[in-house]
Amino acid sequence: LLVAMLLGIMEFGLMYNGQVAVTNAARETARSMAVTNDPAAARNAARAATPALSPGLTNAEIRITPATCTPGATARITISH
Repeated sequence: LLVAMLLGIMEFGLMYNGQVAVTNAARETARSMAVTNDPAAARNAARAATPALSPGLTNAEIRITPATCTPGATARITISH
């Protein structure tokens, strides 16, 4: 029983770590998009922010809308991993 609980705690920790990594990737993507207005650079920033994810992020998992960032506009970053 104790081993099962320990394994459950470890699995939860791994899942939580993945969630934090994806959240950080979305934050870095938004920051990069706001600074450079380049979707390719923003996707690269997302992949660079998540080196511990296995398998890593792909371009298909990172959605940026709208494709260009205009002053005062709201951008939406969606990462599905």
